[in-house]
Amino acid sequence: MKSIYKPQILQRACEESVYAPDHSGVLQALAAAEPELAFRPAFERAGWHRIGRARRRDGSLVAEDLRAWAETELGDIGPEMTPPEDAEDYVATRIEGRTLYLVAPTGPRAWDFVQLELETLQEVMDRPLFPDEFAPSDIEEFLDPGLLAPGAAPQLEPTPIGETVYRFHGVSHIAQLREELDVSLSANRRFMRFLEEWERSRAAEARFCDHWVLRLFRYVDRFGEAKLEATPIPQRAIEPLAPEADQAGGADLARLLTGFDHQAGYAMAWYFQILTAQKLRHGVAEQVVKDHEGGAFAYLPERDLAVLRDWAQEPYCF
Repeated sequence: MKSIYKPQILQRACEESVYAPDHSGVLQALAAAEPELAFRPAFERAGWHRIGRARRRDGSLVAEDLRAWAETELGDIGPEMTPPEDAEDYVATRIEGRTLYLVAPTGPRAWDFVQLELETLQEVMDRPLFPDEFAPSDIEEFLDPGLLAPGAAPQLEPTPIGETVYRFHGVSHIAQLREELDVSLSANRRFMRFLEEWERSRAAEARFCDHWVLRLFRYVDRFGEAKLEATPIPQRAIEPLAPEADQAGGADLARLLTGFDHQAGYAMAWYFQILTAQKLRHGVAEQVVKDHEGGAFAYLPERDLAVLRDWAQEPYCF
């Protein structure tokens, strides 16, 4: 399948954009760079950080690479390490990160969309580099005192340094990706089945990329071959199925499932949720199949029921 965009152009558009909380600047830049792709923010993952830089307390830069600086300037890092004479003036920073997923539909099928991933990065003050009574045993504990014990080193007020910036993480045309994935990997079979079940069920009345993004994990296997796995992530948190759904059946269960779908905004949402975010609720799917096998209830159309029967024969989840 021919690529429908140039990654270098998208990367330049993203990384030259000025950060804004609503991402308006980067959206305008992407629209100008690839007018045929209408990107929109879909999901934002927070709560991660990276080791930052070495600085002085006034914010002036000591070293861009904290690890390289420590290994070069401090020699043998451990309990006998000798700090600089003005050690109290040295601080470590951290890079606070968020991952922003943007999507652009390209057709009617579940896999017809482009997904672009950006990191938004903000450097903040983290901790004194050489606090009193802190004796790291090696370079890893020096760089991340939390490895020694939570609170092993005092923290500084996380004062921002400089502006938040965008860093391009990757872009994927999911239809093309689907064609190229190695189906011998069980994770890839699950991912392809997930998309195909969306197409087979009433969920296809909604657009997949309006409700889900894909966490793409790239790695190199033991044979040196590049691999990729894809895991669906719902774009917004939804209240879990009511606890009584685990014991319900018939009309009561139908009512609970319909209510959940209404909350999510598309049909069969409860099923796709129990494959991912609520995967301890498989008994619900099993009960729906039992209800219909008995003939007393028929609250699902045949296309949805066919998906559930296939799942009952060969269950899976992420």
